[in-house]
Amino acid sequence: MHESLELRQDVMKKIRQGFLNGIFASISGIVLALNAQSIAFMGIKGYPAPRSDTSYAVQEHILQQIGLLLLAFGLLLILMIYREYLHTPTRDN
Repeated sequence: MHESLELRQDVMKKIRQGFLNGIFASISGIVLALNAQSIAFMGIKGYPAPRSDTSYAVQEHILQQIGLLLLAFGLLLILMIYREYLHTPTRDN
């Protein structure tokens, strides 16, 4: 019985850590996607009229895509951890 309690505590610790990692990845992805333009055009005073023709616009697009991938990874991780949590055995009292 003592072993099962330790096992459950270990599993719950891993679930908490995975959940926090998922939240961190999701928030990081959101922040990166929203700030992609600021990051890509950092230090640029002006750019030509069709901004989409610049290499900075390509960098902005890549940063947005990376941010969205991080967001998707974080949400997937949270869902997988929640599924794992639902399948953990309950304590027997």
